[in-house]
Amino acid sequence: MQKIKEIIQSFLNAPVHVLVYCFLGFTSAVILDGSFFRLWSLHHENNRLTETLERLNADSLVLDQKIHHAKSLDFIERQARDQLDLVEQNELVFVFASEDDS
Repeated sequence: MQKIKEIIQSFLNAPVHVLVYCFLGFTSAVILDGSFFRLWSLHHENNRLTETLERLNADSLVLDQKIHHAKSLDFIERQARDQLDLVEQNELVFVFASEDDS
């Protein structure tokens, strides 16, 4: 018993050894507890969400520009002409027969 007491006493008198063992104990506790993996996972998720947020903000700016452009009368007129086959008064319209109709 005296021998064990001397070993412990000499161990406690060497602060570097105590520091190393405390560090190893703390590190193994964090890893075995899963805290390290959770921290890494949260950091990875934060990076992914930040990239997604930046991409969505850029998409939002593009959509805002399209909305602003869609409010102009020229855009509305062009869409009516293209999608509804509308023409202005006194405008020439050319209709070409397709080869399937022959």
